[in-house]
Amino acid sequence: MMDHPRWHDAAAYRSWLDAQLVRLGWAPARITRPHRRPWSIVFVIERGDGACFYAKASAPPLAYEANLTAALDCWAPGLGPRVLAVERERGWFLLADAGAPLRAQLGSPAYLSQWRRLLPRFAEAQRALQERADSLLALGLPDRRLVRLPALFCALLEDRPALCLGEEEGLSESEWLGLRARLPTFAEDCARLAEFSIAPSLHHDDFHDGNIFASDDGALTLADWGESALAHPFFSLRVALRYLAYRLELAADAPELSALADAYLALWGDPERLRPALALALRLASVNRALTWAGLAPLSADREDRTAAAAWLRVYLQGEG
Repeated sequence: MMDHPRWHDAAAYRSWLDAQLVRLGWAPARITRPHRRPWSIVFVIERGDGACFYAKASAPPLAYEANLTAALDCWAPGLGPRVLAVERERGWFLLADAGAPLRAQLGSPAYLSQWRRLLPRFAEAQRALQERADSLLALGLPDRRLVRLPALFCALLEDRPALCLGEEEGLSESEWLGLRARLPTFAEDCARLAEFSIAPSLHHDDFHDGNIFASDDGALTLADWGESALAHPFFSLRVALRYLAYRLELAADAPELSALADAYLALWGDPERLRPALALALRLASVNRALTWAGLAPLSADREDRTAAAAWLRVYLQGEG
C-alpha cells in the first residue's frame, strides 16, 4: 500500500480497514491495489476462503461518494454495490463483490441486452430519488440543477487555468470567444429543457460499462458514484451513449442506441415526446461534464486529465448531441 497521493492518509486508512475486517470476522489473505486515480484508490481484499471485497478511498472533493453509496444501499437497494462499512468523514468505504465489469461482455450478443435491462431500472431509481433532492445535496453532491447551470458555465469560462487556455490541447482563444457567445443560447436551452417539467435527481456522470458490474446470478450493479451531482436525470445518458457509439463503432443516431434511449425514456413518459428533451439534455450535459472535470483536474498532473474540461467544452461548441 505504497505510493499514495498526498490527500491519502495511508496509515489511518489501513488502521480503519483492519478494524473493519476484524469486526466482520475476516482473515484476508492479502490486500492489493488494482486501481489508482489522482482522486481515488481502490483496494482488493482477498479473504482466506477466496472471496474478494473492495475498499475505496476518495479525495476530499469526492468524499461524498462513500455516504452516497451507503445511502443508495437503503434508498435504491441493488442499484449500487452493497456497502459493508463506511467512514463518513474521510470518504472511505468497504464493498461486497458485485461481479465482473460489463465491459468483459463487450462483443457478446448479451451485451446490449444488459444495457436494456439496466437503463429502465436506473431511470426508475432516478424517479424515486427526485423527492430526495435536499438529502442528496446534504450528502455533499454538487448542485447542477438547470437553474444554476448558466451561472456555473459563465464562472467556468472565467477560470482560465481550468480551461488550459492557449495551452496544447486546451481551449484556443477563438474557442473561448465562441463559448462566451453561446452563453445566452445555453441559458435559453436550460429554460427550454425545464419546460418538460422533469425534476432534478441523482445524475451519474461516468456511466459506462467499466462501472457496471454483472454478478453470476445475473444482477447488474452501477458503481463509482464519485462523479455524481444533483442535475437533470437525462444528463446521465451523455457519457453512456457517447461511449457506446465509440466502443460499438455506431453513429450517434444508430437504431441500437435509439432503442436504448427509448427504453430509458419510457420510464419518464412517451419516448416520442421526450426525445427533444433528451437531445437538449445531451447537449447541455457536455458542459456539466466539463464542470466535473474542472473540479478533478487540480488533483492530477496528467495532461489528458487537465485538459478534459476543455475537451468537453469543445464537444459542446461543436454541437455534438
